[in-house]
Amino acid sequence: MAKQKLVDFYFYFVKRDKRGIRIIAKFLSTEQAATRITDENIKNLAIPTDILATINQKMYDSRMLWEPWVETSDTYENMKILFKKRGYTNIPISSQAEIFVSTYTLNNKLEKKRVMVQKGS
Repeated sequence: MAKQKLVDFYFYFVKRDKRGIRIIAKFLSTEQAATRITDENIKNLAIPTDILATINQKMYDSRMLWEPWVETSDTYENMKILFKKRGYTNIPISSQAEIFVSTYTLNNKLEKKRVMVQKGS
């Protein structure tokens, strides 16, 4: 079995009106398409408990204006291009996350969505 390539795994918030993005945390993980995070599927990310508690608090505090998402990308420049294609504005210049996470490798167990065609991937 071939070893899967590790890429940057971004946990970010998008504003519901598409006028802003906040990078919350950055990990290393296997590839993951853009997926909206819910209370049920956040458990499948296997994030360390101290970091998960901080993320859950941020999700709770900003639940009215922001939606949590996860996605992987080779570089942050590619990620910014994907954000622009989806119509988001006020994209952060730097990939600096609000929660400092060292090079922790995430054991990503999110279910892969089955779609016929996914634009921008």
